[in-house]
Amino acid sequence: MAGLTADWIKASPEFKGKVYLYTFGAPRVGLNGFATKTTGRVDKIFRCIHGADPVPKIPVWPFYHAPITGAEYLLERTQDIRLSAHSMITGPGYINTANQQSWDNVYSQTVANLRKRVVLNYQHRIHTTYSAGWADKIAAAIVTLLVDGGFAATVGALQASGAAIGTVYDVMAKSVATIAKMNAELQDRVKGLLGCMLVYAGKGANYAIKYTEQFIRWVFNITIARIYAAARQALKQQ
Repeated sequence: MAGLTADWIKASPEFKGKVYLYTFGAPRVGLNGFATKTTGRVDKIFRCIHGADPVPKIPVWPFYHAPITGAEYLLERTQDIRLSAHSMITGPGYINTANQQSWDNVYSQTVANLRKRVVLNYQHRIHTTYSAGWADKIAAAIVTLLVDGGFAATVGALQASGAAIGTVYDVMAKSVATIAKMNAELQDRVKGLLGCMLVYAGKGANYAIKYTEQFIRWVFNITIARIYAAARQALKQQ
């Protein structure tokens, strides 16, 4: 609500002051266009997260955070997924980790957002971890593959549309299945992507890869379901 409210206030012609937006463990709130406009409108955005908090990782692409640049304040650097990381009070608690005299004392970074090229290697899939960083890496790899496979227009349309997540990933699964049939190089990249997603989803490194639309959609489903389940559990604990 904070992000939506800040954008609404700043867009109002009656309001002439500055707007500073502070969020702690907030989810993504809009598509690419909304995140870009909010970044340009709001005077300063302090997006604070804990590295292990699953909530900032949802909704999945094509939703984005503002600022669109990926800038964030990382108040706690643990990267595995932990439900307690979303708490305001305990384990470690945003109230505690944000208790600094100056923002200059808080670690800030620019995360690898979905505009960064990422190619995943099947032989390295065992290095995949169930972590916030890998959630971002997998999402960026999907976008990179779609663009390199000639589906840049599809990426643009999905980022601009208001389609349901299920519909978005139906389109993506069909596109990835098509890309896998184009040539051996792209098929290897699809294999690397699916292999890493299976490890991330908890299915292990020895699952047989298939290049059918049905199998790819299933891999998308279980990967998304795991991060969404963690986020729901974290929110319930509040």
